[in-house]
Amino acid sequence: MVDVSQDRRKLLATERKQKILEWVAAEEAIDFASLARLLDVSVMTVRRDVGNLVDQGYMTLTRGGASAHLSRSLDILVNPRANDSSVAKARIGEYAARNMTPGNVVFVGTGSTTAQFIQFLDPDQDLTVITPSLPHASFLASREFALSAPAGWSRPRTWLKVVISPRL
Repeated sequence: MVDVSQDRRKLLATERKQKILEWVAAEEAIDFASLARLLDVSVMTVRRDVGNLVDQGYMTLTRGGASAHLSRSLDILVNPRANDSSVAKARIGEYAARNMTPGNVVFVGTGSTTAQFIQFLDPDQDLTVITPSLPHASFLASREFALSAPAGWSRPRTWLKVVISPRL
């Protein structure tokens, strides 16, 4: 985690929440005391910010902290550029998803346009998706797609249950 306390001005609530989301996405779990120290705010302020993020579905409370709620990790990890041309990206994603043939094997790269695309994919089309993006894989796994995520290793009992498909 990067220490923001060197910055002379206090962060606004939205800036603090963005930092918290970035940290929980990178670290998988955070504790209130460390966040308070890094953000140069009280533990109560951190609890309030995290509580708001929990209510929005981004995180899950743990004892003394919080962990990422990975089905929303797309929202956590998406670059600030994701909002640039968001209407156009949604249209592109919807158009591409509408043109999938049932039974296809589809490679989905990383990025905000592909994040839009996967939201429009129909789980009933019997698609197999290959993606190196863990946030995309998390989202697709939550919708029960046949999935290959060759992005690296995952800890046991975490967000993704590996399914070995005879189609691959």
